[in-house]
Amino acid sequence: MGNAMTFMTVEFVDTNVLVYAHNRRDERRHPVARDLLTRLTEDGTGAVSIQVLQEWVNVVTRRVPVPLTLDEAARVIEDFDSAGWRIISPQVGDVIEALAMMPRWQLSWWDALIVIAAQVAGASVLWTEDLNHGQKFGSVTIQNPFHD
Repeated sequence: MGNAMTFMTVEFVDTNVLVYAHNRRDERRHPVARDLLTRLTEDGTGAVSIQVLQEWVNVVTRRVPVPLTLDEAARVIEDFDSAGWRIISPQVGDVIEALAMMPRWQLSWWDALIVIAAQVAGASVLWTEDLNHGQKFGSVTIQNPFHD
């Protein structure tokens, strides 16, 4: 047959995974998160949202034992962009869909926005420790990279 195009799956990363990837003090979660981000960067399959990046900046510049400088945080975000990560910005319809998703799935506002962003990215996996491992939201499956 002709040239069949192969489509790589997209994998969306939540804030907590990004935080652990940059917090060396968590000896169990740090290497797991770092290795996941490395794989997604090398594979070209990583995705995050503006919300995730905003939350991440707040945590890693203010709330971790060894905070990043604002310049360091900016460089990390630039690296995601230059490495080809999909960076999802919510649209009005996404916000409305998140509102509808909250009662249906009993999600917080912030978690609903994350799930919608993962769906918009076309992700098959949402890496997070904040939702139930294995739970499905349409075509998106929750995976906790630290799940034992």
